[in-house]
Amino acid sequence: MTARMQGRSGYTLMELMVTMTLAAVLMGLGAGAFLSLGKKTAFQQALTDAAGLVNKVRNASVRFPAALVVDPGSNTLYGRTEQVLQELHFEPRPGEGDEITFANGINGLAVDAGLGRLEPRGGRVGGGLRLSGSPVDCGNYPAYDVVDGLSLELWVQPERLGAAMLIEKGSAFSVRLVPSRGAARIEVRIAVSDKGVRDEAAVTAAIPVLAEGDWVGIYVSYDRRELTVATDHGFGPVVRASIPELRPLAHDTEAPLRVGLDFVGVIDDFRFGGVTVEDPITLAQGAVLDGTVRTIHFRDGRLDGRLHPGVESIRVRGGATVTVLEIGQSGTVQRVYDDSDGLGPPPAEQAAPRAGDANEKE
Repeated sequence: MTARMQGRSGYTLMELMVTMTLAAVLMGLGAGAFLSLGKKTAFQQALTDAAGLVNKVRNASVRFPAALVVDPGSNTLYGRTEQVLQELHFEPRPGEGDEITFANGINGLAVDAGLGRLEPRGGRVGGGLRLSGSPVDCGNYPAYDVVDGLSLELWVQPERLGAAMLIEKGSAFSVRLVPSRGAARIEVRIAVSDKGVRDEAAVTAAIPVLAEGDWVGIYVSYDRRELTVATDHGFGPVVRASIPELRPLAHDTEAPLRVGLDFVGVIDDFRFGGVTVEDPITLAQGAVLDGTVRTIHFRDGRLDGRLHPGVESIRVRGGATVTVLEIGQSGTVQRVYDDSDGLGPPPAEQAAPRAGDANEKE
């Protein structure tokens, strides 16, 4: 009887094998569910990080123009702020004749207009400054010796199509205009530092059409990712050339910042800014930025309407799932939706047609 009781209380080899097999299956299912949960959490965290950076860049743009760079190649997003260091408009003071008024940068840096002559209504908007080869001397200030990057904007109306150094700070950087048979090119040069060794990066951009008397806006930006040149003939900036460049800028502390050397014509709305780059956010494993590298610009706490007339978006892929963070004109993430099928937002989420759209189509 004892032997029979002992036999009944024990387990056969087959029972043990079945139990171990079931345990292994259950453990495998549990581990798979756990890993799946981990991937989902990482994906959601990536979306949260991206939305948080959008909000941070938008808030920074209340004071200075800012941008969000989306770089799928390195699976990173980073923000940059363009702090205006010098800003020049040319408007006459009421009741004081042709006295030149400068709207200086945030530090109130002094400027010498040299032989320039104020044109009260000769600018792109309001007054402009007519130059005959003598430049505007913006002075030599430590604020101009930026490292992370720079942004330049200048509107010019050439009266004589000759070569001119539009912007220059010694050997640190220069922007040169070289006209040629009804067209022109912009030659940009920046000095960079590679482990203490000074080097140079340069890019040339073609302007297809440029005639005497035409206003053209010239934009140059560098953010330790790209050196980019854009032009604007009144319909918004168009990128003309861009090259990759990662090295910090090198200084020429003794040289002044000059605008319009050898230029004959009118200049207006000059801005020089220093770029501060935020540490990049690399998305967590399991979340991948979709699309190509691009820059989303913000100004005054909103999307920059000059560059982004509609909505912008950030696409994040996790396996077969694609989630879109849609940025509205307010500069905030106004909607998040699944676009795994590539058909855009669901019909119920699409904006209702504006009154009059049907008439416009007719």
